[in-house]
Amino acid sequence: MWKLYCAPYESNKEIIFFSDAPHSIKNVRNKLHDKKILRVSPNQHPINWNFYNVVHKLDQSQSPLVPTRACPKITQRHLKLDNFSKMTVKFATQVLSNSMAKAIHFYREHQHIEELKYSEETEKFTSIFNSVFDALNRRYPAEGIRSSSKDIQVLEESISWLNDWESHVIKGNIKKDEFLTNSTANGLRVTMKSTIDLSKYLLETCGFKYVLTNKMNQDRFEQFSVQYANRLVQMIILHVHPSYKFEGIINSEPSERQIKINRLKQLLDSMVEESDWNSNVDLAFQDHTYSTKIKVAAKECVLYYICGYVSKQIQKHTKCNVSLSAFKGTDWDAQLPVAALTNLKSKGYLLYPNKHFFKLITAIEEGFVKFAQDPEVFNKTIDYVIIEHNNLLTFPCNIHKTEIMTTIFQYYITMRIKQFTLIQNKEVKQKSFKKKKLSKLVST
Repeated sequence: MWKLYCAPYESNKEIIFFSDAPHSIKNVRNKLHDKKILRVSPNQHPINWNFYNVVHKLDQSQSPLVPTRACPKITQRHLKLDNFSKMTVKFATQVLSNSMAKAIHFYREHQHIEELKYSEETEKFTSIFNSVFDALNRRYPAEGIRSSSKDIQVLEESISWLNDWESHVIKGNIKKDEFLTNSTANGLRVTMKSTIDLSKYLLETCGFKYVLTNKMNQDRFEQFSVQYANRLVQMIILHVHPSYKFEGIINSEPSERQIKINRLKQLLDSMVEESDWNSNVDLAFQDHTYSTKIKVAAKECVLYYICGYVSKQIQKHTKCNVSLSAFKGTDWDAQLPVAALTNLKSKGYLLYPNKHFFKLITAIEEGFVKFAQDPEVFNKTIDYVIIEHNNLLTFPCNIHKTEIMTTIFQYYITMRIKQFTLIQNKEVKQKSFKKKKLSKLVST
């Protein structure tokens, strides 16, 4: 149907139709949520909404003090939908996401959760719609669709997969309500086919370097309308007279944050010793006969994954080759049982952190969990590591040891404080919301 109409005044040009991609993804999520069960093929296990609930339940069973959730963004609002939640794009795309697909695989294959048995089709279904939405929502030049891009192949394969799924309904192999609604299926086909045709036209005929498919979504037109309306509103610009004096405004006294950082530097400067991190690996890491079948606690896998992220961030603070090499793991590290989640999420860009660095981050995490509720959590976490894990206070570069170790402590503890505060604020808001609802039932 996307080639039936020509432009009214230029018959040699075609009008290309789109169904809004975010809206289509919401419809897919809503169908699965309402029916609970979908089936792609009569010979395969069904796609089950309950598997998402199981993953969330497993995440919720972890301590809120420890960053051990495979899908930290998923909440009850993602899974128990009201009318507003059904209209929120974010809730749909975060459920049908790569993180959710990998979490299902991680808990099933590496944590051996019995409730996730036969969840392979749900994992595949989730991964397919994650890839489809990514291809239909390219925002930045670095990820735009190019002539060599895999996104066009992803869309073509997804159209074929959708057609095969529908063919089972037509043949009577599966029930009609085990498939998407006709409007959703047709909307997805039109959007994917139109995206392929328009992208090829812009790349091959018009000479575009890349195509940002996010620009084709309805949200972009809505945002443009709002921006245009805002331009019509007169803006008041405040000018500060150049003769204005800022005396007394700037406080010359060091902030409490800077005082804590200075204290940390002084402590580490006297305690950190020069030592090769690779020579300090304990026997548990020296055996290269790793087996991914060994069950490792989920919190260790998540912490290892986070450690790789922290390692990448810390490396931005130095150009010293000795310091940079200290954070790099070995080729064997991908075989570590603790690297299971990193292996699942990696697309070739995630780091496998140095084992000594992982042990240091684990020690800092222990201290943070112990003192998370304490107002002096920053200082007490540092003191805990110094007292309980003094043997980890080493660094290969004698010149930059204090600077880098200070950055490690400062970055990780600050990151965890922000994360913990966010979780606590969410819990407070939920409690306040419940109290407000209850108060309306009580007459005063």
